[in-house]
Amino acid sequence: MLAGIGIGIATVLRAEVREHVVDLSNQPGVTRMNVSLRMNDIEISGHDNSSIILRGEGEDLPDPPPEGMRSLLGRGRDNTGAGLNLTIREDRVELSQALMHSSGPVEVALPASFALQVSNISGDIRIDGVRGEVSARTANGDIVVAGATSPLNLENADGNIQARFASYPDKPSSISSIDGDISVWLPKDAKATLELRTIDGDIVTDLPIEVTQVSSGPGRNIVRGTLNGGGAVLRVQTIDGDLLLRASE
Repeated sequence: MLAGIGIGIATVLRAEVREHVVDLSNQPGVTRMNVSLRMNDIEISGHDNSSIILRGEGEDLPDPPPEGMRSLLGRGRDNTGAGLNLTIREDRVELSQALMHSSGPVEVALPASFALQVSNISGDIRIDGVRGEVSARTANGDIVVAGATSPLNLENADGNIQARFASYPDKPSSISSIDGDISVWLPKDAKATLELRTIDGDIVTDLPIEVTQVSSGPGRNIVRGTLNGGGAVLRVQTIDGDLLLRASE
């Protein structure tokens, strides 16, 4: 893979999938993870132990800057062997794409109770079995979340969103896209107050939603209602796309 070109010199970087494990059993105060990538598809899963497992394409990177100098690009070196930079700060783990790293897929397994924040410029984000609060944002790609039990804050500029709640929390959630369909699965017994909006699309459901307000016309389609008497607010909106609220199987 040709990953970097200098002045008249091509640097060939060899990539292979590598794994890195971080044991957090002696750091009970660490309860959050922030992931910041640029152009990677990422899959994140929750598991019932105290470790973080990373898998990514590690590379034979060029030598670091000369002693006493630093990169001004704001990204750390690959300190995991998986093409990623990992840092532990107070209550959180921070994971970012290493300097000069490729755009290969990234896999992360983390304690299921962790709160999670993920940002990506271009690439899919898939999250399964994370029970803490989840925030995910990408500019170009799909977002898929399964097994949610805490609030979700999902934002997408160009792509679809699928969100499956195992149970609906007692705090608000927000799911939005500019150009893409949004599908949300809720248990039939979930208690939620719904605010649904699309400019160019339909709003459909198979849930027993009690509709309290409908506003439809050029440039706006808005539905407000309650599910099982109401509860924490669920805001779902897209500009160009359909909204689908489904009953969990």
